[in-house]
Amino acid sequence: STFPQAVVRELVPPLQRLLSELSDAVGAAPPEVLVAEGHRWGAAFPASSFAAAGSGEGRFYLDERNAFAACGDYFSPFPGRVEGAWISGTLLADALLARQAT
Repeated sequence: STFPQAVVRELVPPLQRLLSELSDAVGAAPPEVLVAEGHRWGAAFPASSFAAAGSGEGRFYLDERNAFAACGDYFSPFPGRVEGAWISGTLLADALLARQAT
């Protein structure tokens, strides 16, 4: 058994339970999981990063005028790593929550 297959076996049953609960809440039949595949994070290697493109300290992108936000490893000093995606997403969430509080 490979790592991605083990992760799929571990994650699909809880996903199916969540889908079932959501379906019960809205009165619909739960969708069937037809295909489940996994891959290691290392399958994503950005050719460049937002920081490398001259963005300065930007760890996410937020365009309030157009109601658009983006985050991910591309915007971090760790492109291609899950740590970068986590940092970027957390910082964007903090920024959105701070804006909502004002």
